[in-house]
Amino acid sequence: MSWRDADLIFSDALPALSCSMVPAHPYIYGLGQETGNGNYLSPANACQYLAGKLASTGGTFDTIVMMVASSSHSEFMAALNALADVFPTPSFTQTARLAQSMATLATDKMQLPDKPRNALPEAQLLSVTTARTMSASSAITAAQEAAAAPASVADIEAAIASFATTCQQIAEDAATAAGDLIAKSARIHAFSMSGDLVTTASELVKGVPDSAAGYTAAMMFVAPDLSAINAMIHDIGN
Repeated sequence: MSWRDADLIFSDALPALSCSMVPAHPYIYGLGQETGNGNYLSPANACQYLAGKLASTGGTFDTIVMMVASSSHSEFMAALNALADVFPTPSFTQTARLAQSMATLATDKMQLPDKPRNALPEAQLLSVTTARTMSASSAITAAQEAAAAPASVADIEAAIASFATTCQQIAEDAATAAGDLIAKSARIHAFSMSGDLVTTASELVKGVPDSAAGYTAAMMFVAPDLSAINAMIHDIGN
């Protein structure tokens, strides 16, 4: 199947599955082009990189690629954030954070004066292993003492009622979060194909969308069966 524009909609029926995942984004060393104005990666170069992984592996598998691309950094971040909201793989969320950090850094460079060379470094949280160990030990001791203290029937009933209320609130929050997730969607460029990976690699680099874009982030999934992920990719209007 060739490249197509699609809406990615999360499914509550997505089972746990094992697959190979290969990211492609401007911040991968040796892949993106780093300049004084930022990091860049074209869709064609991203697909060539992913295709090389397939051709070097061989075998018969399902392959899916999700990609967002734009000529504008702001539009790229918006598309990437939407994708990370719907399908928050570590790579998508990390790339979104890197893109935001690069944008913030560029703004800060224009707004902040140079720091004096001999100035003190910025304050940061002091955390050492021994202090964390003592803190944890104190917390455990306090919990043990509280557990050993005598409790009345009223105290026990109050604790049970509080626990039941907390459990109910957690269940309601989980249901709300699931509903919010299912309601989200992200516009992506999608590629999916099943078969020999060498053939898939050759098809992946054909008709790559947004060829003039300078910002690209993609994730390739490879496994014997990716039908559950493929069911989340909907042709626009369907």
